[in-house]
Amino acid sequence: MNPETILKRRKFLKGSGLCAASLALFSTTEVIAADDTDEVKRLKYMMNVYVERHAVMYEILSKALPQEKLKEVYQQFGGQCADHWGSVKKAEAYQGDLEKYLQELPTLDKWQEKAWFEEDKNLITIIGTKREECVCSMARTSKNPNWCHLCCAGHQKAIFEKLLGKEVEVTMGETLL
Repeated sequence: MNPETILKRRKFLKGSGLCAASLALFSTTEVIAADDTDEVKRLKYMMNVYVERHAVMYEILSKALPQEKLKEVYQQFGGQCADHWGSVKKAEAYQGDLEKYLQELPTLDKWQEKAWFEEDKNLITIIGTKREECVCSMARTSKNPNWCHLCCAGHQKAIFEKLLGKEVEVTMGETLL
């Protein structure tokens, strides 16, 4: 593979907005790339096959696993995503200072508008920024987005467990999907 092809491949994969873990999710929407070289055609084919195969995997998991186990799997997946995108690392810098983290969250994460802690309820609330589509590119193209709230909850769970140094429970209120 020549250096130009490698660069195009990296640019294509990076520009797709997918982390490696996101390939474990699913979509029926075809991957689109501006360049129609044989390498790009091959990558588009591979991406679409992987995404479709993982759609089938999700259906199998949904039928085979009890709801609690499925929740655990998707929350772990979301935690991996939070780690991959650096959200856990950012939270690590604020360990022990929840108030400062919540105050600075909108500057740390452009998808979060505001957050606060209600000590009497032991409850942290996060309000995301208003947008037309989900942050996750796989969720945007999913043919069955029911898993998305579980994955997103896992993303937040990983962040706050690192920040607070203890296990937390996350529930999703209203979501875009």
